Amino acid sequence: MEVRTLEQRLALAESRILHGDVQLSRQRTMVRHLERHGLVSFQARKLLKELEENQAAFVAERDRLESEMAALPATAPLSDDKDRNDGLQADTTVSVSAAS
Repeated sequence: MEVRTLEQRLALAESRILHGDVQLSRQRTMVRHLERHGLVSFQARKLLKELEENQAAFVAERDRLESEMAALPATAPLSDDKDRNDGLQADTTVSVSAAS
């Protein structure tokens, strides 16, 4: 997979995790509120469990993408750097003239 695609997918995974954190916090607050007031919290708890499972999947995907990024080979030097290095090599090359 291309680096750019990996970076985009990693950014999306991070965004989902952040959004999931907000949703989890709100849902936990809702469950506490319902239970504090003696109301039925079955549906709220069920939704909380689903959100926690989704969050775990988002974190696993992010971790997988990070591992994939880390496994990529180091990038080649930029073309400017390559040209600069070629110039240095040319400067250090010794010319041999035919002397006969």
